[in-house]
Amino acid sequence: MKNKKKVWLYLLICLLLVALVWFLVSRKQPMKGMGAGNLAGMNMVTVTDNLVCVSDPATNLLCVLDGEQTMPVMERSAWFLNVYQDELYYVSMETGSLMCFHDGVNDPLITEDQCYYPQFSKEHLYYINANDGYIYRMTYKDGAFSDKTCLSTDFGALFFVYANDKIYYYDNAETGIFAWDMQENSQPVLVAEGRMAYINVSEDGYIYYKDITDENDMRLVRITPMGEKKVLMQGVFDYINYYNGYIYYSDSALGSGGYLYRIPADGSKKPETLTREWSTNVTIIDGTVYYVGNGGGGERVWKTLAVTE
Repeated sequence: MKNKKKVWLYLLICLLLVALVWFLVSRKQPMKGMGAGNLAGMNMVTVTDNLVCVSDPATNLLCVLDGEQTMPVMERSAWFLNVYQDELYYVSMETGSLMCFHDGVNDPLITEDQCYYPQFSKEHLYYINANDGYIYRMTYKDGAFSDKTCLSTDFGALFFVYANDKIYYYDNAETGIFAWDMQENSQPVLVAEGRMAYINVSEDGYIYYKDITDENDMRLVRITPMGEKKVLMQGVFDYINYYNGYIYYSDSALGSGGYLYRIPADGSKKPETLTREWSTNVTIIDGTVYYVGNGGGGERVWKTLAVTE
């Protein structure tokens, strides 16, 4: 009797393991390249099917990255690269339209709007329509996008990120940063005043942004979920990108050096120098930092750097 119970217990465990494996394998791939900080570099990198897709630094053509070499996959320039529902999406730099990559020639058009900062949630696509400056949303259902909706005509946005079921945007009147809860259908709330650039939001609700009210004394600012502000750093910097407890950035805006650095997200330590070359378009995906650096012949090439604790 005891042996039969052991057999049934063993079979039950096996069935549970098989079900777990099936669940993990059958899930859609996670969205790669959609971190809020990557938008500062115009989402020039994404990862799909173990391939790294990039916008070539010299030609802006959509390419596959192999080491520091790029291999074009289509004769069309692209940026704002993302993977969603196992499909590669990009914005054509010629038309500004959002496309879904199939063969690089007959790629389906998602929207004819001049699309900036496209971002995907579980069921929706959000973007700024450059024609009018408003934030739009489309719904993904049964393998297609539809129901295009302008979320508000009361304000426009120069920049935004979608994170934690909220839209954080910098309005086109340059008032400041607003947080807008999409779940509760509430009104936008002003969380920081002044001229801003590059909004980052962590998983635990901390907001990081570049305050450019004084262009000669820029500030990296953190806002806690309770609304408390702290200046983490002052100076001139660019491409801020939050990842795993650190802010990565470049001082390329100085016109000299242009090195890549990182600083703890709480400002507890001094900046750490990661590269000693001109480094731009800082993008971080799955523990790898992608940046545009100097090639052997002086050309601009994509390079990588492993994230360390």
